[in-house]
Amino acid sequence: MSDIARVRLSSRGQFVIPKSHRDALGLEEGSELVILRREDTLVLIRAEDFAEATRGRLRGVWGRSAADVEAYLSGERGSWD
Repeated sequence: MSDIARVRLSSRGQFVIPKSHRDALGLEEGSELVILRREDTLVLIRAEDFAEATRGRLRGVWGRSAADVEAYLSGERGSWD
């Protein structure tokens, strides 16, 4: 179920997440959020949910084994000179 709220930015670019929304998501002082920008839209997601959703997405990009990854990194580091 979606719940919509309107908020206003302060002069410092801050806004308050309404209490009903914080309670529904279990957010409290110190909770970490990730802000995603998709074109002209901002999406807030709890940091732990974002980590879970993206875990493993880059698996295999730099190789399938630790040796493959190390070879890739060595090549990259060598190009810095």
